[in-house]
Amino acid sequence: MLLAVSAVTQRLKAAELSLPDQLYTTEDPTHGKRSLFDGKTLKGWRAIPRLEVAPSIGEGKVPLDQVEAQTVAYHRNRPESAAMLDHKGQWDVIDGAIVGGQKPAGSGLGAYLITEEKFQDFELEFEANHDWPVDSGILVRQHPIGAVGYQFSVEPRPRGNMGGFYVNGIGNFRSAAFYIDALELPGFKSTQLSQGIHDSRPFWPLDYAAHFEDFAQAWRTNEWNRFRLRCVGKIPVLTSWINGLKIASLNYANVRLPGFNSDRASHYLGGPGHIGLEVHNSPASGMGRNRWAPGAVCRWRNITIQPL
Repeated sequence: MLLAVSAVTQRLKAAELSLPDQLYTTEDPTHGKRSLFDGKTLKGWRAIPRLEVAPSIGEGKVPLDQVEAQTVAYHRNRPESAAMLDHKGQWDVIDGAIVGGQKPAGSGLGAYLITEEKFQDFELEFEANHDWPVDSGILVRQHPIGAVGYQFSVEPRPRGNMGGFYVNGIGNFRSAAFYIDALELPGFKSTQLSQGIHDSRPFWPLDYAAHFEDFAQAWRTNEWNRFRLRCVGKIPVLTSWINGLKIASLNYANVRLPGFNSDRASHYLGGPGHIGLEVHNSPASGMGRNRWAPGAVCRWRNITIQPL
């Protein structure tokens, strides 16, 4: 047992990555780091529907400046999804945190809350304390339509991806260090965190992946946890940390999957984009309440960004 604990401790130390104290030659003591959320209002943010993009966009056949118009037209012409066009979720500021949920609760309709500003290369930090079960995350390089961007996954749910990545709109694939599961408790709480089953959707392996056992040591169940994401490069390298533990890293220039290649990634996601908080759809035909339980919410606070 002592040897096992020692091995975990050694891996934790090896996985921790401290960035240099000085990243910039500037007189600004914050090195450009600033808050994206004032803790009181949603100033600087706006809510939008969570719209899946048209298949032609995922196939790379639509010019960037036509993505939004063609996505709206695609849903307007489909009776089963037309209602999504006006659904922007429920977003409030409660006790110094942004709280997001479906509106009405249990509707199965998702939404995003996105920044008014756009960002390209940066380091993003935030704290999150989501209910169980919800499927959420933060999109970066996000297109104004919503579901086009790189996603940093924060998914406290069965088979949830914690600290890994997902690409929305082009390729639609996951890159996860591990998956999680837990025993659900009343009041949207959980206990007995365990390693979950590998998801069957399209997948690309990470360049670096933490061990689940190390994550379980660092994770604080039913409490606030601190997340960090570094995004650098036209076709970016994404690197993530949770509570100081390095979780995942991936150079997307090396990915080769149907729907995703360097040219397509550069065209759609190579420039500045929004940062978006996600409330996922949860249709009964899919994962249903295991994706977003009726009445459950996601919570975010202390959101800061440091341009690189």
